[in-house]
Amino acid sequence: MIRILTIPSEIEYLKRLGYPVSSHIVGRVEDFDRDIIIRFGNSSLFYDRNYRSAEFRNVLNPASNISSNINKIGTRKKLSSVVNVPRTFYKYTPNNGVFVIRNRNHSAGSGFRVREAKGQSIRLNEGREYASEYIFGDEFRVWFVGNRTMRALRYSATGINPRFACKSKWSYEYCNTVSEDLHNQVLLGARTLGLSFGAADVIRNNGRWYFLEYNTAPSIDTATLRRFFKNNLYNLAQSRFPHFV
Repeated sequence: MIRILTIPSEIEYLKRLGYPVSSHIVGRVEDFDRDIIIRFGNSSLFYDRNYRSAEFRNVLNPASNISSNINKIGTRKKLSSVVNVPRTFYKYTPNNGVFVIRNRNHSAGSGFRVREAKGQSIRLNEGREYASEYIFGDEFRVWFVGNRTMRALRYSATGINPRFACKSKWSYEYCNTVSEDLHNQVLLGARTLGLSFGAADVIRNNGRWYFLEYNTAPSIDTATLRRFFKNNLYNLAQSRFPHFV
């Protein structure tokens, strides 16, 4: 059986995939050795009735990889070794430029601050926040499951486009294709982070892709997204764990 573990806010959406969905499972970890557990943003290790902590035997997106991805400072450093990321600063920003300042751990558009340095650097709370260069350009979200990808352009549904927008709160306009270079880079970044599925946020600037972050609990709030994940998660589970599907 395929089971989905997710964060509470995503339970109702994920039920539409047709699998049992919850934010926790009760019992013994051994009781689920023949199940496939899909961790959709849920990074909590299993604690059974004897208070033992463990990971499930057959897992897509292990808890340790999700937890590691939440630390965006560490994630940025890993990604920078394989794909382009905006210049990132951990103590001070340069004296001039526009920078996005965020907490080390964050979700969606929370903690998004844009500041412009005009002749004086911005001091950061080292270890707890970081700053990245604000990249101007079109922002895309690319969903991936195994070796399949799907892309959408972020756009403002209100028509209001401030100079320094938090585009993670904008709507999607689905694209027909994903270019080969973007497809390959998204999957390379995913492998580097140990993720089998999720979504990457990227910006196109002067012909180059810049990766902002990976999301392990991307909302599947449209029929297009539900079809993409339902079909491809099943195929991925079947290829990884053929004896249990």
